[in-house]
Amino acid sequence: MTTLTESAAAAPDTLVQGTCRIVEAPRGRRRREYVEELLAEGELRGSESHHLSCRLDTGGPWAGLAELLRALLPHIESGAPELIRKHSYELSLALPELRKRFPMTDASLTDSSPVKERIRSYPIDRAYRLLHGLVDLLHEWLPRHGRRLIVACDDFDGAGALMRRFFRELVRRRLRQLPLDIIFVVGEGKADSLPREIVTRTDEIVRLDVEGDLEVPDQAEMARMADELEARIDAAMGESENFLPRLIQCCLDSGQLQRAHRWRTVALAVYNHFGLYEDALFFGEPLLEDIDLACSGPRSFTRWNVVSGLFNALVALSEPERAYQLVHDEALLRCDDPKDLVSIYYTLAMLHCRFLKKRDLGIAEEYINKSMEMIDLTTLDDSEKHYLNVFNLNGLAFIRHLQGRVEEAAELCKSGFERLNLHLSEDQYRLHRSVLLYNIAQVHTSTRSYDQAVEYFTAAMEIDPRYSEYHNERGNAYLKMGRLPEALADYQNARELSAPYHEVYTNLGQAYKLIGDAEKAAVAYSEALDLDPSQLLPRLGRAQAYEATGRKEDALADYTAALELDPSDPQIWSNRAVLHYECGRAADSLADLNEAIHRNATIPDLFANRALVLRELGRRDDAIQDYSTYLTLLPSAPDRAEVLQNIGALREAAVPGSPSS
Repeated sequence: MTTLTESAAAAPDTLVQGTCRIVEAPRGRRRREYVEELLAEGELRGSESHHLSCRLDTGGPWAGLAELLRALLPHIESGAPELIRKHSYELSLALPELRKRFPMTDASLTDSSPVKERIRSYPIDRAYRLLHGLVDLLHEWLPRHGRRLIVACDDFDGAGALMRRFFRELVRRRLRQLPLDIIFVVGEGKADSLPREIVTRTDEIVRLDVEGDLEVPDQAEMARMADELEARIDAAMGESENFLPRLIQCCLDSGQLQRAHRWRTVALAVYNHFGLYEDALFFGEPLLEDIDLACSGPRSFTRWNVVSGLFNALVALSEPERAYQLVHDEALLRCDDPKDLVSIYYTLAMLHCRFLKKRDLGIAEEYINKSMEMIDLTTLDDSEKHYLNVFNLNGLAFIRHLQGRVEEAAELCKSGFERLNLHLSEDQYRLHRSVLLYNIAQVHTSTRSYDQAVEYFTAAMEIDPRYSEYHNERGNAYLKMGRLPEALADYQNARELSAPYHEVYTNLGQAYKLIGDAEKAAVAYSEALDLDPSQLLPRLGRAQAYEATGRKEDALADYTAALELDPSDPQIWSNRAVLHYECGRAADSLADLNEAIHRNATIPDLFANRALVLRELGRRDDAIQDYSTYLTLLPSAPDRAEVLQNIGALREAAVPGSPSS
């Protein structure tokens, strides 16, 4: 069955907007030939074609996009090298071979610290920033490329979470503005499982009635390829992501499950580090079937290596109950090495105080104490023992903060920082030192001691100047202090140090609004909403900015969208009511005020505003009642005399034969 819209029937080279098509058929030669024919037709019309494999199991989290970027990179390099520099961070994560040119040492300490010092895990939405940055790169480059692109995303139903999100965001944010046609190729019955943003923007769906004919891999050839890929990884570990997924698949196809498990453990660790938790778990989940096998054999990892990797992915994906059961059953009950137990006890402490739905701070503190007792039983050198003690005290500080004992929390972090300075060399555990200072700043923020918060944010930034969140959060402290120029500078730095994320643009909007620059505020809020339309704060902020610049219909549209996000807020109904009234739509204004009062009948201004609208609509008795309710709710109203005068005028107008009737 084929569904074809009028726009899809036009020749691609005549379209200003990009198009989106779906081809659904079993994988095999017939499907591949059909896709190649579509690409060839595009080339005849002058398009440049790219046939991408998006399979996570053989290509990894960046499968498809990485291939496209490699093809475009030489053109961008020659035509707009500034875009390469601007997006170097995102590109170097998608294309590991670029890290020689843009080393991670130029990034924040979270990226560049030695493996044993990587104590911070990225939040899951950090990976989404990278995708937005690469969407922006294509948006900036493709109109300058000189040729229309037609891209077939083959095996898209086998794409990982990262690539499904990338193409979803590309289609949602930019496709209709680009000389780009995308064909999503999926298996039989898989079209409806595509992201909603893709399905709703599809111009054409083709369902092919063909048979699949997959080839059976040759085991000997797969074993040979596994040896070759493993040798390439050993020779260039920094680029292992280029070969890991294919190596794992070759091991499986050649019947080498134990060897596949070793490299699955590597993939789990690598993808976890970069915050690609959903795709990391794809490779790590099979390890759960037989952890003993995963931890045996040549070059195997310890049980805790495997379990801790799975734990990191599970808690990042909001599955703390599974994570707890795994750590308890497969680590606590099965591991006896003191060094592993230090980490296991600490992990259980964090589960009980941070991740599990039912917190138990008492149990969490018991586990912290067990971890600290175990440190002296390890064979680690003194500097490592000092570090582990400080790491645990930082966990205890978090517990104290949750208990409301904020001064103790800050003191624990301060003493830990001093201990590291005393017993470790200056270049050791710099990331952890910055985290301790950052935690102290957060404690001061929670107590509204913003001067001290700024002091510690600044100290953390001196150690780790390229971590965007430090700039963003110091900007928040400056904003609350009313130091708007400093807040703006920090937000702008935060924006430059990271791929785009909606929080920093929202904060920029807030700062511009307080400065009184409504136009710049509207632009910043628009950037935030482009990245995430589901955010309420920038939606309301932009509505207010549009009001301030006289764009009332645009403001109304934003208030309407805000009510779709949160219909329970009476203030949003009230704000839209005021705009309806100013636009001469008294009946619509009344309907919104009725809804606002239904949501909260204790806000005096709602009744004063509704009285004004009722008065204009000629409903004098109802207006009198609302004015009276307003004064009852706010007996000391500053406009009390004026309201009483209005009530008197309305009553006088209601008397037959009076001059105002």
